[in-house]
Amino acid sequence: MEKTGEVNECGSSLVKHALNPDKTFMQVHYLKGYFLLTFLASEVGEREFVRFFRRFVLKYHGQLILSQ
Repeated sequence: MEKTGEVNECGSSLVKHALNPDKTFMQVHYLKGYFLLTFLASEVGEREFVRFFRRFVLKYHGQLILSQ
């Protein structure tokens, strides 16, 4: 099945090359976030990063987190 962005019979939606032309600017944030998380995991080690991230999600789940 080609990744066209259309919904298939199972209800899955795939986007060609992980980009949606209607959301170009919004997707830059997701790509930047991906690269940041990948970088952090490579710096501290994947196991330690996953442990930290689990604790972070459990602590802040459902809350607004500001960078200030």
